[in-house]
Order: sequence, then C-alpha cells, then structure tokens
Amino acid sequence: MKRRQLIRYGAMGMLAGAGAVLGGRDRAIAADQLSIEYHGHTCFRLVSSGLTVLNNPFKPAGCTENFAAPRLNADVVTISSHLLDEGYIQELPGNPGLLRRPGLYRFKGVQFQGLGMAHDRVGGFRFGRNIAWLWEQAGMNIFHMGGAAGELDSELRILIGQPDVLILPVGGGEKAYDAREAIAVINELNPRLVIPSHYRTEAANSEACDIDPVSVFIKALGSDRVKTISNSRITITNQSLPESGPPLVRVLSPAIVTA
Repeated sequence: MKRRQLIRYGAMGMLAGAGAVLGGRDRAIAADQLSIEYHGHTCFRLVSSGLTVLNNPFKPAGCTENFAAPRLNADVVTISSHLLDEGYIQELPGNPGLLRRPGLYRFKGVQFQGLGMAHDRVGGFRFGRNIAWLWEQAGMNIFHMGGAAGELDSELRILIGQPDVLILPVGGGEKAYDAREAIAVINELNPRLVIPSHYRTEAANSEACDIDPVSVFIKALGSDRVKTISNSRITITNQSLPESGPPLVRVLSPAIVTA
C-alpha cells in the first residue's frame, strides 16, 4: 500500500516525508560520512546517517548477467527508466519509497529532483526518457545520471549546478554516453568526484552486451586523478573532496557471481 501511495504523490511532484523503516545496515555511519556502494551497471546504494538511497536495481541479463541481483534494503529507491537493467523493482525487500517520475520530492527531510533527459541520441524517440536524480546527502550534492545519452540543455545545466559527486555512464552503446560524451559532461559540470557507471565488465554476456569497458574512458580521460578501487565501496566526506582543480575519478569494482 505504501509504495502505491508514494507513486501517486510523485505524480503531483512532492513526496510526503514520513519515511520507511531501514533494515540491514552493516556498519555505523558517522554523521558526515557517505558510503557509496557499486552493485553493477548503473546500480548504486548510498548510505549515510539516517538515509539509504538505492539507484537503479536491475534484473541480471546481458551486460549484468553475472552480477548478483541487487535485492538491497533502502529507505528510498530511484529509477532512471522502466527498462529491466535500470528499473527492476519487483524483488526489493521491505517497503521502500519509490521515485520513478520526473519532479520534486521530499523524503525524510531530503529533497530529490528527477530531471527528464533523452535516453538516446535522437531525442528519446528510440528508448524514451531517462530520469537523472539530484539530491543532497551527508552535506554533498549527488547527481546520478542513470543511462543518459542526450545533451545537457541550458535549463538542465542551471538546475544541476555543480555536483559534488557525479555518477555518469561512460560505456556508450545506443542508450548512454560513450567516453567522449562523458568527458564533455564532466568538463561542463565540473564535479569534485566522478564515479563511472554503465560499462562492460566480466559480468557481461559477451553476445548480448554492446558497451565498452571502463578502460576506454580512462584512456580518453588521461587523468592522473583516476584510481581504480579493488572493492565495490568507498566512504567519503565533504572534506575529503578537492575544493578546486580537476575532479577525483574513482572506478569501483562490483562483485561478480562466478558460476
């Protein structure tokens, strides 16, 4: 009942902030810390004191075939589209709030803004709309671009501002930015931390995945601030991010399920 209620409020552009019960946190998070977990493709879980946000749970297939299905506890779930690799919500545990349409929402005192963008390079005529999500958590502005492929127009650019943390696709294909396009977005938004998503890994079914590995993006970026993390999680604070200069780029390594 609660999930249906949240969807109905979302159509009006504002989500009531009663909040769902969170379960299953595996460690305490200090008030100023943000834990960012990568579960493959465009799926992340961001955990801070008092709030857990899950982005884009998927059904394993194609590029995500050998990732574990992200059946994860969260307070609120955002999805970028109704495609199975970005919006598979049927098997989520608990009763999280669900955000799946563009608009302004408020949940547990946090404002979420869903921004509609093209999910392809022809104005959304092939794959429809992508929803990019903007919110503040642990004192940092987070911008998760989902599977964006369309250009940032001037109105979107004003709404986005300068993110502290930018999560964006880099692997290309028909439905998301390739390395060149992703770098152009980074240069335009000037974030403090970049986390690449939507790239080919060893979890992919080689016959059903048409996107590039993250190495293509790293080579094109040519930055000495790129660091590959050997696990799927990092913890950051506002103070740990650079105040100026080029952004940090952190490549996380989601776990792959072996046969």
